[in-house]
Amino acid sequence: KQILSQSTISVDRFVASDLEKAIRIAVDLAMLIGSGVGSEPLGIFNTPNIQNVVSGGTVDFKKIVALETAIAEANADMGTMHYLTTAGMRGSLKTTKIDAGSGQFVWNNGELNGYKAHATNQMPKNLGGSNHGVLFGDFSQLIAGNWAGMDLVVNPFTYAKQAMVEVVANTWWDFAVRYPEAFAVITDAQVTA
Repeated sequence: KQILSQSTISVDRFVASDLEKAIRIAVDLAMLIGSGVGSEPLGIFNTPNIQNVVSGGTVDFKKIVALETAIAEANADMGTMHYLTTAGMRGSLKTTKIDAGSGQFVWNNGELNGYKAHATNQMPKNLGGSNHGVLFGDFSQLIAGNWAGMDLVVNPFTYAKQAMVEVVANTWWDFAVRYPEAFAVITDAQVTA
């Protein structure tokens, strides 16, 4: 209540913005690795029939091509194809050469083999120890549903004796992968030093 009475900025918008950012981070995490248990949506990594390419350790150019090949062999290589991985894997692939003679690296100018590539801290990096996730797919095949946007409830009564205002945020999401074969993952990738 003190900040509400002393503030010159719009504190309610400031708090709502922080809550919205936290919710978006949670939504991204659920979209990728949600368990589908209880109220948690089922994420891409846990969707049945997602193609799993075994890396056997380090990821190199051949493993990147193997992800693309798995999707192509399922007749699913169309639409908005992108890579997602961890920041650690991005660093590793930026220092992994494509071959012995070209001087090119696997991760080059924000791309892997000509496809846009992104790193996010939302990607798992503790899959069975220190295994990192690498995801490639047609993200037009991922359906995200949100009902009623974000609902904010401001409660000035519950903690009134402590001079606090409670703010509760609710939002309802679900995801569905329309064609699971349009995604391929590596779940046992190791970052090279």
